Amino acid sequence: MERVLVRNWFFAITTQRPTGKLLEMLAADFQLTFPEATLSNRDEFDHWYLGVREQFFDQQHLIRHLDIQWQSTTVAHLAIWVNWQARQRNRDLPFSRLLDFDALQHWQVVHEHGRWRIAHYQVVELKDNQERNS
Repeated sequence: MERVLVRNWFFAITTQRPTGKLLEMLAADFQLTFPEATLSNRDEFDHWYLGVREQFFDQQHLIRHLDIQWQSTTVAHLAIWVNWQARQRNRDLPFSRLLDFDALQHWQVVHEHGRWRIAHYQVVELKDNQERNS
């Protein structure tokens, strides 16, 4: 089910699973839009994910809200509020930085080759919780 896909995706990112495990969750014709990049092929994804794995550690993803709107029996649109916390390496400093964001993400998932997969993924809104608390 699509809820399992959401949990599996965030678990894979959190635990920094190998690239192939994440690519298995993407549709053949995917597009992922993050604040820093738009990805639409394996090479772009590999490059982006390598950067994520090198830069962030001790990640946590907490799904705060998930809304599903069905377009058909094989296509659904998801609105997901997720809290993302991580430590960020800084090569210029001897310590890491704590990050804490709430993100609104819109996904389109499709049932393709017997599995639910992410076709479109967009970070729509990003709120820095540390800025709001300072």
